[in-house]
Amino acid sequence: MLRGLALAALLLAACTAAPEPAPRPPRWTKVATDLPEDVTVTHVAGWDGGLVAAAGFDQPVAFASDNGERWWPAAPDGLTQVIGVAGHGGNGYLLGLTAGGAAVWRTDDGRRWESTPLEGAFPEDTALAVAAGPRGVVVAGYGPWDATSSSRQDVRTWHSRDGREFDRTSVLELGELDGLMPPQLTATSDGFLLQDVWGLDTPFLHGSRNGLDWHDLSQGLPKGALVVAAGAGGTTVALTREGDPALAVELGAWYRRAGENWRSGSIDLGELPDVGALPRSQQEARDVRPWGDGFIAVGSAMDAYAGTGAVWISADGVTWRKEPVRDNGFDTASEFTAIAATAGSVFLFGTRRSDDAGVVLWRAPAPPVTPTTTTTPHGPPTRVVDFALTGQELHSTEQGQCATPSRITARDDAWSCRVMESDFDPCFSSPDEPGRAFCPTGQDNGLAVELTAPLPARTPAPPDAPRRPWLLELATGEVCTATTHEGYQPVDGLALSMICADGGAGGYVWGEVDTSGSTWIARFSHDEHGPAEPTAVITAYR
Repeated sequence: MLRGLALAALLLAACTAAPEPAPRPPRWTKVATDLPEDVTVTHVAGWDGGLVAAAGFDQPVAFASDNGERWWPAAPDGLTQVIGVAGHGGNGYLLGLTAGGAAVWRTDDGRRWESTPLEGAFPEDTALAVAAGPRGVVVAGYGPWDATSSSRQDVRTWHSRDGREFDRTSVLELGELDGLMPPQLTATSDGFLLQDVWGLDTPFLHGSRNGLDWHDLSQGLPKGALVVAAGAGGTTVALTREGDPALAVELGAWYRRAGENWRSGSIDLGELPDVGALPRSQQEARDVRPWGDGFIAVGSAMDAYAGTGAVWISADGVTWRKEPVRDNGFDTASEFTAIAATAGSVFLFGTRRSDDAGVVLWRAPAPPVTPTTTTTPHGPPTRVVDFALTGQELHSTEQGQCATPSRITARDDAWSCRVMESDFDPCFSSPDEPGRAFCPTGQDNGLAVELTAPLPARTPAPPDAPRRPWLLELATGEVCTATTHEGYQPVDGLALSMICADGGAGGYVWGEVDTSGSTWIARFSHDEHGPAEPTAVITAYR
């Protein structure tokens, strides 16, 4: 089995059919860092406020920095062993062990750390990985060891919106896995990637939009290629080491658009007289990350005597250009092992090419990212129905009380009612139906309420009070009803406003409906963790 080799997969939003021009060469600066000479960096992550580096697989300390130059020990209370690190937005994360089991620590400055236990993790289990991105924070780990097959049978994942509470878990059953080393887990702009770094006869690469429900992405990759993934977006790219280890293994490049098969790309091996211009069998990729609207990968080129650092850049995931080695000073590194990004910079971490090995570090300004253009969905003008009780056929009459105005809509005839020990909102009254109210439960059905107490007096709503819709029929087929449920975390800063079912696959509406155009727009997601996509409204009841 081919071991210790790297495949790097990366999801990005670029979706052009033809290769794009390579971006301008970056200006790399070698960083004078005060990391201890004896530190071996195994995992690195960045967030807007800094960097965190794990120093070895069995150490009780990590290191944090705000600029890559000054570093200090990050040893949160209770930490006995560092397992992995992650970062996104305003926070960095550290996955490790305590005396009571695994936990995730969260920080915004690298000095103050807040701990969250990882419920359900096996005691002293270090076969875990952590990733953080727009879809939240996910931890992945293998199931228990099966002595009969000398393997592990499944992968477990935990999900948290912000690293403060891991409230959702799942189990992915995959058959026999090596499971000797932690899985590789990477956040993307629209989900997560999961890989088994030791690999199988068939490459192990799975993707998920929510960190819980996974689908296989490996079909079509070279047999025996090993998977180490990272990324952000809608195109998957892969740098592989593939072939028969008894003969030769070679560096390869692959890319895959959403819904398409894997295709072979091209990768530059360098040009003489620069150092590191070696055959494919002597070059290896170790990590891949976003680079503006493209990609950056790092690794090494190894001749018979020593290695040298290698950096590749791609504008489209199809064609990769190798950065000059000697001109950038990369020949002073024996290899590059990791990439990390902060709000304004990208850092390359490597190992010094000398007898006194230590960490070497380069920095370049982070290239700009083209803002994502959100396409407003088009459709026929939304049909708006102003609900009226008069003329409704009242069925399934039950007794109840309507004691408070509706929390959903400001209509003067809308109420929140208690019927059969359940709350209904909105329900509607009419002077033509004294002593009764009607609580819609769908487009064509509802519950008639025989009031056990008179409706209370209420202050009329202002003339300009918004008449929010309480039921929507979406272009996707879902029928969504308003809710006041407060048990959901916001998505994209928007509170839950509706829960959907009926014609579609179900889902959620977040925030207020945009009624500024003839076609109303709701922010809809199938998953409670997002993302919320603009969706046309066919019919709105208010």
